Amino acid sequence: MKLTSFTYHGFCFYPFLLVGLLFVLNLQHLSAQPFGYSIKITDNAAIYNNKIEYQILNDSLSILGVGDFGRTPVKYLARPLTKKEKNTLRKFLNAFPLDSLDDLYRNDFNPVDYDHKSYYPRLMEIHLSRKNKQMWYRTENCWVRYSDLIFNFINPMLPAEVRIQYDKSNFNAFY
Repeated sequence: MKLTSFTYHGFCFYPFLLVGLLFVLNLQHLSAQPFGYSIKITDNAAIYNNKIEYQILNDSLSILGVGDFGRTPVKYLARPLTKKEKNTLRKFLNAFPLDSLDDLYRNDFNPVDYDHKSYYPRLMEIHLSRKNKQMWYRTENCWVRYSDLIFNFINPMLPAEVRIQYDKSNFNAFY
């Protein structure tokens, strides 16, 4: 059998094909890894052009905000979690009923009902993950008992000036 240039060049690409195939299989394996334990909260605190992001990951806590009426990102806090905080995060998320959450909790906002010009609806996005399960939900101008559980868990880890204020008496709708 005589090797032609086409056949010869075809055999040259087999090692690259094998490396590419192994790379793709490795990517699929990596994407199947567990998410770990994390809580991410984005809150506008009922203020226009305001955003505060709380991120509690497997091993760290960070708080990011937006200053200057939405123009400047500000990194407020970034610190590692203590061993005790890591364990309580894991226990809390393992006991938390992720399957009981809805995607959206909402109350209609009518600015005519409020006399203060700076009033803005309270918008929050909460992302929870544990092991291989993730859940994301949003609250719009309402009080949700699951959110209250999360904030009561998180607030002791936060400095007093950036704790999440979530008073039930400030809302008209309850879930």
